[in-house]
Amino acid sequence: MLDRFILHCPQCGKVEGYWPSDLDEDQTPGSGDQEIEEQVFESVHGPVTKVRCPNCGQWLETTREQPPD
Repeated sequence: MLDRFILHCPQCGKVEGYWPSDLDEDQTPGSGDQEIEEQVFESVHGPVTKVRCPNCGQWLETTREQPPD
């Protein structure tokens, strides 16, 4: 079973996705499943981790992600 997360994208609204590291070798995502990317960016205050909306590609603060209800 994939660990799903909900992103609250200001452009797309609620977007459901999964972390690619959550896939076991024998698992394949379904056609509606979308991969959520995470990346560390440098800012004037130091490194900042952001997640990418799988719909529009916008980088979002990690506070916009949550497990599904």
